[in-house]
Amino acid sequence: MANSEIERRLTVSDTTIEYREVGNGEKRPVIVGYAAVFNSESRNLGGFVEVIHPNAFDEVLASNPDVIGVYNHSKDKLLARSANGTLKLRPDSYGLRYEMGPLPKTQTADEVAELVAGGYVTGSSFAFSVKNTGHERGESWSMTSGGLRKREVRSIGRLEDVGPVVRPAFEASSVIVSRRAIEMDLVDAYRPNQAL
Repeated sequence: MANSEIERRLTVSDTTIEYREVGNGEKRPVIVGYAAVFNSESRNLGGFVEVIHPNAFDEVLASNPDVIGVYNHSKDKLLARSANGTLKLRPDSYGLRYEMGPLPKTQTADEVAELVAGGYVTGSSFAFSVKNTGHERGESWSMTSGGLRKREVRSIGRLEDVGPVVRPAFEASSVIVSRRAIEMDLVDAYRPNQAL
């Protein structure tokens, strides 16, 4: 795959909503989730399954890309952006963790926060292209014990967006809305199905 081909992968995991003070006592929601889970097989993606290597995001994140936080991969449902500091991304031993917010005062942001808080939206996703330049391949292929082709994504060339989604491809991903504030420094304390 060339770097220009954007792929979307979805994960199922608890996404949380937190509420943080933004001034004058007003609190706005913050969405926390895992866009990708490392070493976890996706569901069947049309004749193959996929696994994300723990170092797959290292190079792309080191370049400080302008990644957007959106709902269901829709650029019309913008929630956050890394360029303005409202989207934070950090890989840990579990996966690629994201934190969006405080969310803007928009109808979309309020609706998505309600859907996540109510448990209607439980998955997360990321849109990406695999790094395949010259002799360097960002992916490898093998077979599963069940006879399906298995793709391991080893290096992401471009990270387009992350965020909560209705239908994820990876059942281990998560998104939650928490009532307590948590900082990115506590990244290892959060795991799906755990309260923040």
